[in-house]
Amino acid sequence: MPKDYVCVFCASSPGVNPEYAQKATGLMGQVASAVEQNHGDVLGVMVNSLSKLENRGDQIGQVILVPDMHTRKKTMNAKESGYGTMEELLEMTTWSQINIHAKPIILLNVCGFFDPLIRWINHASQEGFIAPGNTKIMVTCNSVDEALAALQTYSPPSSRYTHLEWTTEAANSVV
Repeated sequence: MPKDYVCVFCASSPGVNPEYAQKATGLMGQVASAVEQNHGDVLGVMVNSLSKLENRGDQIGQVILVPDMHTRKKTMNAKESGYGTMEELLEMTTWSQINIHAKPIILLNVCGFFDPLIRWINHASQEGFIAPGNTKIMVTCNSVDEALAALQTYSPPSSRYTHLEWTTEAANSVV
């Protein structure tokens, strides 16, 4: 399925392990640079109040400034959504579960960073809080090549609540 955009949520800091930045999971700037170097278009969505803190003068691509985090997520969802920080990751996963979108959600699990989350999801499923099929909404990949392949082959699990219908207006206004 061709994609117009891939939305990447990740930390604005590099973390302590240099491999995160090497794999472009620890820095928004690393991801933007890699996309630009590979002739892709970069579109950033930044909250006005954070732009002063995070803007280091090395802007890559186009940036849309928005008033708050809810508008940021809404804008990213409208542009083709993904996930990243825990809250955003889980919200995008929930949106997929309740059929607001059926877009791929890929975890690039550098150095096992997401292993505790994956264990928690499996535990929650074993305890009956997450339908077993819905544990497949997120696809875990251990390399960039795996992640790129998963983007091309992703199929949302049939256990999602596909009977729920959302209008475009409703889907874009969910916060």
